[in-house]
Amino acid sequence: MLRAFLAFLLLGVTSGWAEEIGPEVDWCQAIHALAPGDELVLRPGDYQGPCTIRHGGNPGAPVVIRAKDPHDPPRIVYLQRSSNVLNIYADHVLIRGLQFGPTLPGVDGIRIHRGSDIAVEEGRF
Repeated sequence: MLRAFLAFLLLGVTSGWAEEIGPEVDWCQAIHALAPGDELVLRPGDYQGPCTIRHGGNPGAPVVIRAKDPHDPPRIVYLQRSSNVLNIYADHVLIRGLQFGPTLPGVDGIRIHRGSDIAVEEGRF
């Protein structure tokens, strides 16, 4: 127990928590509330884009945004041209099982502007 507490103090390591939301919730606002090691689980449905991630996780404790059901992924929809669907300016981010689009021509589903240790798994574009 003391070792875990010291690791927390020295490295900022957290065990994290998970929050599950549906399309009726502002998913971008929920992302902004994530701390290192936290997970946002999206239920199936259409979520409105765009969103910008500016705060990520820590080494070994990324922020995670994932689909609850990989066979019925949440769809991030954005039908304008003023941004990309998801913009990332952060380190240690994991995006898993989301579907992006439809979008207009010239709009990216995910644009990584800066950051390291960013993974996109099982995405549909």
